[in-house]
Amino acid sequence: MNVFKLGLRNIIGITFPGAILIVVTLYVLYSICYLLNISLEFIDFLTSQQLILFIILFIISYIIGGIIRLESADKLDKKSSDYLIKQYLKNPPEDFTSEKVLHQISSALMKGDAEISVPPYFDKWIWRFEKFPYPLWELRKFKNISPPGSLKFF
Repeated sequence: MNVFKLGLRNIIGITFPGAILIVVTLYVLYSICYLLNISLEFIDFLTSQQLILFIILFIISYIIGGIIRLESADKLDKKSSDYLIKQYLKNPPEDFTSEKVLHQISSALMKGDAEISVPPYFDKWIWRFEKFPYPLWELRKFKNISPPGSLKFF
């Protein structure tokens, strides 16, 4: 594992968006205090404790960035899934049996029945209807891509 790549990904991908939000929030609070003539003596105290302030703001920005990252992925995934479902319902496959049968196949696969026959459009159906963290698609990847026996192992 390359620690530099992992650290850079965390700083840029998680901490940086949270830090931007914190900087903007602090700027707005400072501007409001300045406009309302509120005493800004607490800023002198905070700037004298720079190390502690940096550590606290870093942790808060990491937490906020993580929340932003997870929330935005869920919203995008939901919009994409809704769009694909609409397209799927408009143009179902020609040999489409029924959604009830597909649900039966998916429950059998989740129980570990790897020898069940799967229709060719089943994978596309999974992409449209399965929710995060996509356990059924992971099982299908083991069946389609991984070496024989890995599905049974996992």
